[in-house]
Amino acid sequence: MTIPKALTPTVPQHGGELDAAILRLKEKLSRAAGETEGPVRTGTLRIVRRTRRDTIHASVTEPVAALVVSGAKEARLFDTPVAYGQGAVFVCGVNVPDRFVLSGSRREPFLALTVPISERTAERAIALLEAVREGADAEPELRSPASERLPESLSGATAVLAADTELVEAFERLFDRERECRDPVHDALCELARMEVLVRILKKTGAAALRKLFHANTVEHRIRRSALWMREHYRESFDVETVAQRFGMSPAAYHRRFREVLSVSPRRYVILLRLFEAKRLMSDEGFDAVRASAEVGYASPSHFSRAYKAYFGSSPKADARS
Repeated sequence: MTIPKALTPTVPQHGGELDAAILRLKEKLSRAAGETEGPVRTGTLRIVRRTRRDTIHASVTEPVAALVVSGAKEARLFDTPVAYGQGAVFVCGVNVPDRFVLSGSRREPFLALTVPISERTAERAIALLEAVREGADAEPELRSPASERLPESLSGATAVLAADTELVEAFERLFDRERECRDPVHDALCELARMEVLVRILKKTGAAALRKLFHANTVEHRIRRSALWMREHYRESFDVETVAQRFGMSPAAYHRRFREVLSVSPRRYVILLRLFEAKRLMSDEGFDAVRASAEVGYASPSHFSRAYKAYFGSSPKADARS
């Protein structure tokens, strides 16, 4: 796979305290991951480690916040290129069909800590931010300031943000909590640590669009919920009008706002979910092309083959054999 030169978000130069916090977390993640190539689970978290330039052909990224502590990543999110490295936090509010390259080496592996974003934690984080603003006699910040724009490389459902010392330390506290023995008190403390990470992310200037995604009183929230519904039902046959009605919008408004948030149409989103899952089934589960096409909801193998080749540039039969 070739990923074109990416649009790289501007990341401020690191300072002494930030560098120290990143190094401390990096050492903890390195010890926990050991020599493993790939993902390592610790509680609800996931450490990703790579010691080479590694191409992942297809993946559907779940809603997550991922902090990179070493190495670099280049990706295509909804066909838009983006690149980031140490000290960057990638935040994804919906399921994103994703192609990416992780760059690391034996001496300096790619290392990232990934935190899943649950609906419950997101709602609690937003409620906390709103309560703080109300306590400060400030209006809830649901509109993006005119001066605040997402980087060109991102959709309204994803963001790459520069971590500060406090955010890195919040990731570290969550990592430490997740590795402790489990009991009801531990679970409550873990949830508080997850909320801290998400609150520190959502209060950042560049996270305005993400805040609206997770706020129950916004159209963006309805778009996000509809995308999550599509992720659960993408194998089924349904029309966009039915989905729009399900989430309280007219078809025209739904189609327009969906494109604004995810940078693709609803129909294109479902197609990508199907194609990426089919590719994963063939590469990871050993499915042949016909079985994979049926598994992801295609009634016609030939229709699947045309769509697959148009997007990935190779036939599904060739990829299934490789």
